[in-house]
Amino acid sequence: MSWCALPSFVGMLAALYAALNSNKYVRYPANLYFSLLSFLVAWWCMGQWAVLPWEIYSYRYFFAKLQYIGIAFAPFMWLAFALSYSGYNNWLRKYQALLWILPGITVFAAFTNDYHYQLWRSFEVIPGQLASDIEYGPWFPVYALFAYMAVLAGTIILILRIRSSSGRWPQFIAVSIAPIFVLIANMAYLFGLNPLPVDPTPSGFAVSSLIALTALRQKLFSVSLVARREIFQQLADGVIVIDHRLLIVDRNPSAQRLLNNELAIGETIDTLLPAGFLGKPENESSQMKLGDQWLDIRFSAPLNLNNHSYGRIVVIRDISKEIETQQALLSTQAQLEELNDKLDRMAHIDELTGLANRRRFYEQLGQAWSICQQLNNDLSVAIIDFDLFKQINDTFGHQTGDRVLSQAAQTIQKTLREEDLAARLGGEEFAILLPGTDLESALYLAEKIRKQIAKSELLTNDGAEFHMTVSIGVASLFSGSENADALISRADEALYFSKQSGRDAVSFVRMDGKIRRYPLHSE
Repeated sequence: MSWCALPSFVGMLAALYAALNSNKYVRYPANLYFSLLSFLVAWWCMGQWAVLPWEIYSYRYFFAKLQYIGIAFAPFMWLAFALSYSGYNNWLRKYQALLWILPGITVFAAFTNDYHYQLWRSFEVIPGQLASDIEYGPWFPVYALFAYMAVLAGTIILILRIRSSSGRWPQFIAVSIAPIFVLIANMAYLFGLNPLPVDPTPSGFAVSSLIALTALRQKLFSVSLVARREIFQQLADGVIVIDHRLLIVDRNPSAQRLLNNELAIGETIDTLLPAGFLGKPENESSQMKLGDQWLDIRFSAPLNLNNHSYGRIVVIRDISKEIETQQALLSTQAQLEELNDKLDRMAHIDELTGLANRRRFYEQLGQAWSICQQLNNDLSVAIIDFDLFKQINDTFGHQTGDRVLSQAAQTIQKTLREEDLAARLGGEEFAILLPGTDLESALYLAEKIRKQIAKSELLTNDGAEFHMTVSIGVASLFSGSENADALISRADEALYFSKQSGRDAVSFVRMDGKIRRYPLHSE
């Protein structure tokens, strides 16, 4: 192999290396265009060095046609890569066919040149020389103009993309220099200034691909380009970028302000965050109080091109006002719940005795009646009234009367089951709702309450001791009651019978409708 073929051979190897490694450093779908560009350049270089040792016309002419597959499409693949890398994939998908038209015509012109001579007017092999004597046809300058425009447009697009983020001069220089090698090599060849006997343009493309790949490999086109530097600097939320060693790679001024820390590059961040924070799932909130401010801290784990997590992006947000508002809302909610409880208590609880009031009793009676009707269960009620209570108020005063009612309420409540309900209907009259209780059990309970109240020691304001008795009327569903009101009415009748038959007694309505006094057992 002649030494003149060495640039093409090295260019082919460089282009193949770039093509095979682009997926490691360039994201989809830009990596596809970059790989195709590199393969086209490798094809171009291969066609050039493979033909140099031969002086056979048909051989050189055939390989010249094959080279045009790379020559025609490479500049436009550079443009396609620039568009895709810069985020114009939607536009590229829509108009991609336009990029293939001109290169396709050029390749067609190369393989059919013998019929029209639009690409080459003449193609001759010079004996003893590596170069061929070529006179280009009218289509070549048209293609060359558009090829230059494609390379220039792709370069400008990449430069504008990089310049949108400040502090990225290495990328800017790399993208600016890469196409210069192509332009210098090609123009030197066209204007006869090339020291080599062969076209150095494919080698220039290979060098450009290698420069671009090196820039990508060194992370000169890193993920930080995605977020424009100015926006990153001006974000109200704090952002900290850390690597896999938990060392700070980048941060914005808001992060420094919120954490009240310089956050020097290379410093570890583990001690600045809440304990166990980085062990939480992505985007799960952690809250931290720092001084007078509350901070919401979350992180995400961006993926590299091989879909492996590398480092963390920590986002810090000041939620002090939100916490303050939330606490105010919770306080207001607690006050409202307390007020509602108080109102509910006032609506359903008797203030003096702490028992249910009349309204509550009749609400529960209606519900208990419906349930017993559906399930065919027992239901009993007892109505209690103090004997000669007016004399207590007139003799000892209303304060003593209130104490009597309150103490009696406690006695009644202690005697009942959890499912039973005691209520003060008004004045000195009480009622007991006994769901699931038959008449015999209700009478036993009423008699027990009567005895306990009769034994209770009561005191006047002066400390004098006295006793009180009660009369009780009991009724049950099995007493022939037709509805809840009838049940209460029959209990009232039984109570009246207890009063009329001497007080201090328990009476009930029998199934035949007759009222009888419950037998008194000896103490």
